[in-house]
Amino acid sequence: TQQQQQQQKQPPEHKTPWQSPSTIGDRSKPPQPSLRTCLGNPNAVFKVGTRVIIHGLQSKEFVKYNERIGECESFDYTVNRWNVRLGDGQMPKIKEDNLRRC
Repeated sequence: TQQQQQQQKQPPEHKTPWQSPSTIGDRSKPPQPSLRTCLGNPNAVFKVGTRVIIHGLQSKEFVKYNERIGECESFDYTVNRWNVRLGDGQMPKIKEDNLRRC
């Protein structure tokens, strides 16, 4: 049909640096509520520059970051985690579930 031909001609959606995974996908369905964020979303919980407290980490390697304050630097789509810059310059990759706004 003509509608199928139009859909085939549309280029696939690409992620851009300011989009998070929750803002990409099938736009014909209503958006699912999510904490994931992008700079263009006025309802974003976390954005680049958001000050956060890290909590709930349990692995030996990362437990030392619990209760540390940092700033969301960028979102790493390969691992779905925020790069959080800490005051001493370290930048661990942290899941949104382990971040709280301060």
